[in-house]
Amino acid sequence: MSDRAIKDARLTVSKVFPAAAANDNTGTIDLVNTGYKPEGMAINIAWPSLPNFVDGKTIIFDVMDSADDSSYLSTGVTHTITGITGNGQAAGSVNLRLKPTTRRYIQVKRTVESGGGTNTASTNTCALVF
Repeated sequence: MSDRAIKDARLTVSKVFPAAAANDNTGTIDLVNTGYKPEGMAINIAWPSLPNFVDGKTIIFDVMDSADDSSYLSTGVTHTITGITGNGQAAGSVNLRLKPTTRRYIQVKRTVESGGGTNTASTNTCALVF
């Protein structure tokens, strides 16, 4: 986790959630730097209130990276949210520290569990924070 909070609008992407039993990737954030990443570099993943998110179902956020903005692999940096009985999921966010070996381009893969409800009208935002 990271307590960084300074965001750069040029390093922010937003996209609606995929349907249940599906996944997709956000747009690309170009870190510009192809070498070592500073310890404090993190990605902030934010989601709105998700009242249609089904109890016990999950959405997994998986930070992916690429050297060429074409072939993406998981960095092993993930966060999972789970639907709460009768409430879906409250709005929230998390800062995930990027590994020093993270390659130049990053996206966040969002996987909605089968039966997770219809959240396709809700937008998720990912931003690089310093």
